[in-house]
Amino acid sequence: MSKEKKKLKKEGAVRSDEIKERHSKAIALAARTSPDLSKLQKVRIDNSTYIYVGLDKDPKVARERFIEKMNPRTQAIRYRNYDTKDSY
Repeated sequence: MSKEKKKLKKEGAVRSDEIKERHSKAIALAARTSPDLSKLQKVRIDNSTYIYVGLDKDPKVARERFIEKMNPRTQAIRYRNYDTKDSY
């Protein structure tokens, strides 16, 4: 009887082989779509915000453009009144 129960497919529960399959698919998707961070430079906007730009781009200009883009947004209150000078 117990052997028959093991052979039955579980319904509603996620089995470990399903978890492994989903994990491997997520890794494959990330490998195809994620940028190579070694080809980008990290630009600090504030204590908790960083952006990545190409190695050939100017980080000061990228920071200014990001802040200018965020200032008109009403929900992005923390970016209001930022000076776009290189203070970081």
